[in-house]
Amino acid sequence: MKRIFSTLICTCMLMGIVSIPAMAASKSLPDEIKAIAVEYEWEVLKLINIERANVGLQSLSMVSDLQASCDVRAVELETSFSHTRPDGSGCYTTIPKSFPHKGTGENAAKGQTSPEQVVESWMNSSGHRANILNFAAGYMGVGYAEKENTWIQQFAARDTIVDCKVSTDQRSLNAREILEVYLILTTANGYISYMPLSFEAMKEENGNYTPRINAPNLPVFTYRYGPATQSPTPPVQDEDAEEISFIDVRPDAYYASAVNWAVEKKITSGTSDTTFSPDDTCTRAQILTFLWRAVGAPKAEGTNPFTDVSSGHYYYDAALWAYQKGMVNRGKFSAAAPCTRASTVMYLWKNAGSPDVGTVGTFTDVTADADYAKAVSWAVQNGVTSGTSDSIFSPDMTCTRGQIVTFLNRAIK
Repeated sequence: MKRIFSTLICTCMLMGIVSIPAMAASKSLPDEIKAIAVEYEWEVLKLINIERANVGLQSLSMVSDLQASCDVRAVELETSFSHTRPDGSGCYTTIPKSFPHKGTGENAAKGQTSPEQVVESWMNSSGHRANILNFAAGYMGVGYAEKENTWIQQFAARDTIVDCKVSTDQRSLNAREILEVYLILTTANGYISYMPLSFEAMKEENGNYTPRINAPNLPVFTYRYGPATQSPTPPVQDEDAEEISFIDVRPDAYYASAVNWAVEKKITSGTSDTTFSPDDTCTRAQILTFLWRAVGAPKAEGTNPFTDVSSGHYYYDAALWAYQKGMVNRGKFSAAAPCTRASTVMYLWKNAGSPDVGTVGTFTDVTADADYAKAVSWAVQNGVTSGTSDSIFSPDMTCTRGQIVTFLNRAIK
């Protein structure tokens, strides 16, 4: 009997629609993935598999027939935001009849400007969350249309996997490298699908990581820099190293001295032996881990208040420490959420003891009653950062690795 998943439409607060250059972003994907998806769609699948891993469910994979269906549905949602198609037919009529889907489900969203935002929106809605965490799902299609920022997910059951291939021969990888690895799965009925990997989405036992699927010849990966509790950004230089050199950090870059300081203090390191990736977006888990290390890496105490953090995550101690310092709330930690300028100065201000230094009313985008207003004033008065212009602070702008180590260097005395 066909299992029908719930199909609530995702509603969201639209604060202006910002278009994402999704097609351009797909250039970094391997050709066989790029043939069926753009990078933002692939990223949604990665994030969904982490959410499923948090509750012990198997990972989903991407299949071309469901992707083609989602491409159609995403465009249709721009003109008719409904689970009924513009011609009056049901939403699943876009799935080819030849595709043997035993169960279907659809999530829709509009207005979110990143994979992280849309996944968080779906996970905060009970109906959408039920679709995402349905144990019967095996395939997930993702569609995105940039004109109106419309997103679609379609789910279907997956037949028995009879073959599992890996896109690389390497089995010892760091946290950045694993994100470039994917599985090629073949089912008993001949369908080929693709599954992204991340350490967070895999099972870990004694430092060995395996994908969360039932398949023959499952690969086993190890984290290159040690056990699961160690950070994915370990230092690459000896403790007594006097000079650190990354090919993407120019000596005259504003963040060059801060990068050297951060690596020497073992707050972070490069994303490889030769690169620091200063322009990469810094996530919540990364900034809080960096800050936690900068203050001596205190051991976590007390019970875990987070539903999406386990002791195997590199940021476990940092997350619990941040909660105890009042930097984050209990519930979802959302490790992959991009770190904004507002949240960064809030973390640094609270680490400093939340001093009341008054407010600087020079920024038109920071209201006096904003929860980060005092933190902004503190950061400006202490030379941690200033506005992005004389009158604009840009609290919602995401921070890069180069910016974060610079702010930390200025804030930590």
